[in-house]
Amino acid sequence: MLWAPVRFGANTINFATTQPFPSPPSAKNWLGTDANGGDVFARILYGTRISILFGLMLTICSSVMGVLAGALQGYYGGKVDLWGQRLIEVWSGMPTLFLIILLSSVVQPNFWWLLAITVLFGWMSLVGVVRAEFLRTRNLTISAPRRRLASAIGTLSCAICCLMRWSLP
Repeated sequence: MLWAPVRFGANTINFATTQPFPSPPSAKNWLGTDANGGDVFARILYGTRISILFGLMLTICSSVMGVLAGALQGYYGGKVDLWGQRLIEVWSGMPTLFLIILLSSVVQPNFWWLLAITVLFGWMSLVGVVRAEFLRTRNLTISAPRRRLASAIGTLSCAICCLMRWSLP
């Protein structure tokens, strides 16, 4: 866990200043204090933690959803690929900001709801790349004998592991 290198918390009021609030920068308050006496630098650091956590979680969740959707479309092809592409076209045509505002008025807006709503609209950018790579790898001469061997053995996991080994890197 990273801690802020200042002695004040996000909501701590500094009563030890010699100047009235809001005060200018000093040795104790590097960026000064706000109108309520809170340290501005500490508030920025605590706000940055939430923003970085949100961005990291959004990236991970969107990447997982995009890779899974692209892998399914590329591996199975045919109708799965066709319906998946039509779903992505319709979903990407929706006005994202308008729907986020509408959903925020229906549910209590908080960190997790905002993350879920943003992930719902942010996963489509990776699908095309992963889908194309799986379509390319699926038709390679290396993967065809392995898929026949896997179907003869009866293990789907062997075929999926081979495809993941050749497609995802």
